[in-house]
Amino acid sequence: MLRSSFITFLILAAAVHATAADAHEPWLRSFYRTHDLRPFAGYWTEVMEQRVLEQPGQVEPTVGFVSQLLRQNPSLVRTHLVALSAYPLAQREAMARILALSDTPEGRTRLREAGRTALANRTPRPIAQHRIQEATDLDFCWGWFFATGDLSALDPIVATLDLAGFAGGRERYATSGKTANDRIAARNDSLYEAATRSLTANTRADPFIARHLESILRDPRTPPARAAELAEILRTAKTKS
Repeated sequence: MLRSSFITFLILAAAVHATAADAHEPWLRSFYRTHDLRPFAGYWTEVMEQRVLEQPGQVEPTVGFVSQLLRQNPSLVRTHLVALSAYPLAQREAMARILALSDTPEGRTRLREAGRTALANRTPRPIAQHRIQEATDLDFCWGWFFATGDLSALDPIVATLDLAGFAGGRERYATSGKTANDRIAARNDSLYEAATRSLTANTRADPFIARHLESILRDPRTPPARAAELAEILRTAKTKS
C-alpha cells in the first residue's frame, strides 16, 4: 500500500498515520535522479484507490510531487488522468491544483474543459516563493524537490529555521493566556520543529541535500542565526548516520 504521506521515505514534516506502499519508496526518493517513469502507473493507481487526495495529511506532498512529475512528462496527463469531473468531488480541488501546477498545455486544457479558466490561465508561483504556513506546506516543498531535484524547493524550508526564536512556544501555550500572540508563537514553534526534523532526516539520507546545506552554511550572505541552525542540523545528521 501507498503511505498516507511521504513521511517515512521522504521524511517530511506533517505528522500523519502511515498506510502506504513501501514498494514505491525507493522510486519516489530517487525520481529526481533517475526520471524512471515505469512505476508511475502503479503508484497513481494506489493514489486513486486509497483516495489519497481526500486525506489532509497526504494531499500536499502528493500535489507537489505529482504536479512536477507531470510537468516533466506532460503526455501522462493524457494517458493517466481523466477529466476533472470524473474524480470524486472531494478530490477535485487537489486534482485541479496538480493540473495547474504542472504548467502544461495538457493540464490547462483539462482545466478549461472543467470550466476552471482562471486557474488554467494562472502562472504558477516559483517554488522558492512558496509560503510556509503549516507543516504540510513543508511537505509540498519536499514533494516538489523529490520530483525535480530543484534546490530552490528547499529555500522555503530552510527559511523556516528563522523561527528558532519561537522554540518552546507550544509548551508555554498550555499555561498562557491563549492570546493571538501565544497562538502565533505555538504555531511558529511547530513549524520550526517540523522544518528542523525534516531537514535533519533528509540530510542524513541524501548526500545531495547535505552538500546543499553545507553550501548555504558557507555562504557569507546566510544570516548568522540561520547558519547556526544549519550547522546543528548537519552535525546531528552526521552523528546519527
